[in-house]
Amino acid sequence: MTPLDLMDDLKNFLEQVVHEYSLESKASPDKIPQVVLGWLPAKGETKKDDETSNPDFPYVVAQLESWDDDDSSKATVSLQIGTYSKLMDGWRDTVNVMTRIRMALLTQRVIGKRFRLELPIHSELFDEQPYPYWIGAMTTNWTIPQPQEVIKEDE
Repeated sequence: MTPLDLMDDLKNFLEQVVHEYSLESKASPDKIPQVVLGWLPAKGETKKDDETSNPDFPYVVAQLESWDDDDSSKATVSLQIGTYSKLMDGWRDTVNVMTRIRMALLTQRVIGKRFRLELPIHSELFDEQPYPYWIGAMTTNWTIPQPQEVIKEDE
């Protein structure tokens, strides 16, 4: 379950990074970006602690890919960052969220006392933007603990 532990620890870390950053949303002038693992909830889906679903934007969605080789275990976590702004320079909000995340990760490269961020970090804004929504992505690479092989003696 180590890759899932990475995702849970990273979600907690990212929530701390964005918790004081309020951005415009379609429903209200100030909203903290929601941090979600996997995918955004389906539209209209309600949350346990809320009567109605939160608006999609702003958000940070983390998705996982992991693999093992002979020497190490690795994980790539893709972060999709979405913001909402009717301003033509609204893309700057997306870049600001990515920059906050980047700076926090570079300052604290070990998450959960066992997952180490490996460089490079790649960030990009997509060529096509679905105005008034602004979307970007970051790719982060992690070294995760690798289980040790157990060799059983013949009985």
